[in-house]
Amino acid sequence: ADHWIMSQDAQNSFSLSEDGPTAIHGASNYVVPILDRDGKPAAYIWLMDSSDTDCLGQEGWGCVYPDQVSWYLETSRRLAKQDGRVVPGIMFHHIPLNEVLHAWNDPDVPMHGTKGEGICCFSVNTGLFAAIKEAGNLWGVFHGHDHNNDFVAVYEGVRLGFGRKSGYGGYGGSIADHPGSRVFELSVAQNGSITWDTWIRLETGEKPTQTSVKHPYGMREDLCCAANPGPDGGELDAAHACRTANHPEACRIAVGLGEWDQPLEV
Repeated sequence: ADHWIMSQDAQNSFSLSEDGPTAIHGASNYVVPILDRDGKPAAYIWLMDSSDTDCLGQEGWGCVYPDQVSWYLETSRRLAKQDGRVVPGIMFHHIPLNEVLHAWNDPDVPMHGTKGEGICCFSVNTGLFAAIKEAGNLWGVFHGHDHNNDFVAVYEGVRLGFGRKSGYGGYGGSIADHPGSRVFELSVAQNGSITWDTWIRLETGEKPTQTSVKHPYGMREDLCCAANPGPDGGELDAAHACRTANHPEACRIAVGLGEWDQPLEV
């Protein structure tokens, strides 16, 4: 089904989507070159499928599986050989890397933006970040999933961060109630050197200033959000239950629609 969806999406006008390899997990695993004025790759945009839940059978969120990590490394080597150099780029996948959580827990890691909820990362660390460090071809990795996080951290020389909730579906919150997008700008100089920048643009057109994030003392988070049911082991709040259990009434409450007192019309 996922490969069918990707094949359909690839047929849309101006679409750059590709149906990825069928021999590895996920369907949206592909890389898009950004060409310079001479038609040569100046940067690559990497897209990885992080699935949905229970990575490698471990309860919690999905992940980029080990066979996908191998594909990324193999493709990186092939492209470096093809291009005669390591061409840098940016990676996108939905569920955050575990290293985003590590960055949050390290008070020495610089961060800018807003952290409005727990970090809901892979339930198993599959070694993707280690592979990224090995390949040395990424400026940054950006995620979705956490509707109320839009911060960016510089962790071990790689920018790790979030986009911005752009639509009105799903649960709301301090950030999610103000839709926008994360903009990326890449510039190629006459000598071929390339620089990049990123910022948030709100639906209103406003470009908010992302100030430095302070790591609150005593606010360490040792587990990804789905792995932690709360200090008292009681029921999860509506937003959490919506995310982790896809509970329809919890999702309605989380987005302000009230209790689910009648069937949804479809």
